[in-house]
Amino acid sequence: MNDRTLAQQIAAFVRIMDARIDKMVDLSPSARSGYLVARNLMDKARVEVQYANRRAMQEAKAVKEVSR
Repeated sequence: MNDRTLAQQIAAFVRIMDARIDKMVDLSPSARSGYLVARNLMDKARVEVQYANRRAMQEAKAVKEVSR
């Protein structure tokens, strides 16, 4: 993952999925719907990872302050 955070990596995958869905004109409505559901779940995971990271950083900061 190089220096990218998990949220940044997921965001890159979501952008790839967005680009691909625009090129998949021959998909059935069912397949397109399934692909869009997967894309939306990936984007939701990205947001959850960001929130989890913030909470973990706050917790680490609180623990560090208590240990002083």
